[in-house]
This record gives sequence, C-alpha cells and structure tokens, in this order.
Amino acid sequence: MNALFSTAPGTGVTPGENPASGAAPAELILSENEIAHRLEAMETSGAVACAAAFRLIRESGASPAYIGNMINRKKIKIIRCQLGIFGYELPPRPLRAADNVTPKMESAIRERLVEDRLPCRDSWEIAEKMDCAKLSVSSACEYLKIKISQCQLGAF
Repeated sequence: MNALFSTAPGTGVTPGENPASGAAPAELILSENEIAHRLEAMETSGAVACAAAFRLIRESGASPAYIGNMINRKKIKIIRCQLGIFGYELPPRPLRAADNVTPKMESAIRERLVEDRLPCRDSWEIAEKMDCAKLSVSSACEYLKIKISQCQLGAF
C-alpha cells in the first residue's frame, strides 16, 4: 500500500502525524520555501485544486495536513474535491448517489466509520483497495446516507 495512505485503523491519521498542527514531516523532499513557491505557482484566482495539492504532496514528501495547513495560512481556497463533495462552481457537482452499492463496498465503508462518518483518507484507501474511482466511494456513501468527514487537507 502507498505510504501516503498508511493510517492508524479507523482514525484517518498517519501514525506519528499531528493533523491539527500540520507540522512538517521529519524528511521533506523539497524545502518549505520550494513547497510554498510551487503552491503559489499552482494557484489560480486564489484557489488550488485538490488533485494539484495532492500532486504537491507526492512531489514534496509533505503530509496532507502540512500542505493543507500551508494552503490555509496563505488563504487559498481548495476547489474540485476529488470526492466530488465541494469546490464546483457550476452545477451539477459530480457527486451523485450511486444507483446501488455492492455488499463488498458497503462493508468496506461501514468497517471504517468513525462516529457514523467515513474519514476522507479512508474513502481514498477503499478506492485504492477496491481498484475503483474515489468518486465511486463517495457516491456509495451518498446512497448509504453516510457523510464523509476529516478532509485530509482540512477543508472540512
């Protein structure tokens, strides 16, 4: 499994990561200044897409919490959530309830609920494990009337 998605079960938090602080990981591939420069280069009209933020996460070695904290400090808006939840100006947003949900998908979702909600990171892990689109997991959640919580970037 990709190290980006290694979490303590049911918490949505990488062991050793303090999501509230957004502190820099011990070993960044890029310097904090280079990360800030790249983030500013990605910014368009005061916003950065979720996918672009995660591309920066992969390139920099930073955690999602660290990049999310930097985005927040720079007062940049996050748009085009990869789960289809927020950041789409023109309707319709891409997230729609699935027509049905397989028992395997429902079980995978329900096993990871925290206070009746599915953490964002867990939805990504389910998509990776089941080899499906992230939007398929969030659509299944819509069908099951389960909210997704704990955005990895801190947007919700």
